[in-house]
Amino acid sequence: MKIAIIGTTSYIERMKSYAFKLVNLGHEVRMPAFDDHDSELGPDDIELAICLHNRDLVKWADEIHLFWDQRSMGTMFDLGMCIALDKPVKAIYLEPKTFKNVILQWEKRFNTN
Repeated sequence: MKIAIIGTTSYIERMKSYAFKLVNLGHEVRMPAFDDHDSELGPDDIELAICLHNRDLVKWADEIHLFWDQRSMGTMFDLGMCIALDKPVKAIYLEPKTFKNVILQWEKRFNTN
């Protein structure tokens, strides 16, 4: 199976380790472009080059595996491409510490029911 891994830059080591496991299981795996990606468009167009690279990555894949901090706008953009291209997404890691949880935990402090 062709698997594309998308995710938040801070999880790159976790993503690489996971990719290694998938390759050992016989899958073809590709990773997204990050900020150090060489742009064929030129040094002033790195953001666009990353988006185009990741779009092509999503097109190529049979399945997308996700590592997300639930804040990264770039990963959210890539997820939108998954939806637009009707690609299956498998959440491998979602950061459990979110602002939503802060609100819910704060609410519990005052819940007397």
